[in-house]
Amino acid sequence: MMLRLFFALSLLGLTSSNALAADAMTAKWATYAPTGWRVILATEGDLTADKKSEAVIVVEEQDGSKIIDNERLGEQKLNTNPRRLIILTPTAQGYRQIQSVDGFLPAEGDLESSCLADPLMEEGGIEIKKGILIVTLNYW
Repeated sequence: MMLRLFFALSLLGLTSSNALAADAMTAKWATYAPTGWRVILATEGDLTADKKSEAVIVVEEQDGSKIIDNERLGEQKLNTNPRRLIILTPTAQGYRQIQSVDGFLPAEGDLESSCLADPLMEEGGIEIKKGILIVTLNYW
């Protein structure tokens, strides 16, 4: 019984520390989000083989009119705010944007499939491995 309690508390601590690390990462890049948008995901890694870490951030618009009532299955409100993928490269003054892509990432909510979980934030995400940006979307 004590071992199970320890294991459960350890998992809780790991989850909390991962959430704190994710919050710190998104806060670090907040100044690169356009006005009216917020950073929801961020990762760093070398994308250009120059031994410098680029940053990839995902921002989401914060327009209250795009959070709509849902009368179908799923959440009561659907967040249909668009998302943007932004790539930043290091400079002597900080970072500068080298790429911005709209329409590539799905919104959290989907009008046609209102009961689906967020494909990016629910077991999805972004990462950089061996110079390659990997975007994982999870549709079940």
